[in-house]
Amino acid sequence: DLVVAERAETRRPLVDVERGAFGCDHADVGAAFAETWRLPETIEQCIGHHHELHQPTTRGERAVAIVALADYLANTLAPPVSDLGGDPSLLQATALHATAGVTSAMVESRWPAICESIAKATVFVDLT
Repeated sequence: DLVVAERAETRRPLVDVERGAFGCDHADVGAAFAETWRLPETIEQCIGHHHELHQPTTRGERAVAIVALADYLANTLAPPVSDLGGDPSLLQATALHATAGVTSAMVESRWPAICESIAKATVFVDLT
């Protein structure tokens, strides 16, 4: 809670506040779990690099870009699905869409289906 409160107060990205408090961020911890659990490398990359934005050149990097966009969208839902203090205003939405290979119009046209999928997923994971 203190890290989320500090992020809100300072308006710094959550991962920066986490690194300052713990020496690592939630993406680092998640990637370590994925490696320990021997999840596929692409999943480990998605978990560990979803806050890094660069033009993908491999299929794995494209998957990371899609997860980064999904993270952004989760933080822009009303109400936000994430309670980790992510701040969508700190991200470049246009760049996230472009890097993931989709336009905002594509996402908007599929928004009802996306929301329906989120609602169905709450059966398995309590996202509310």
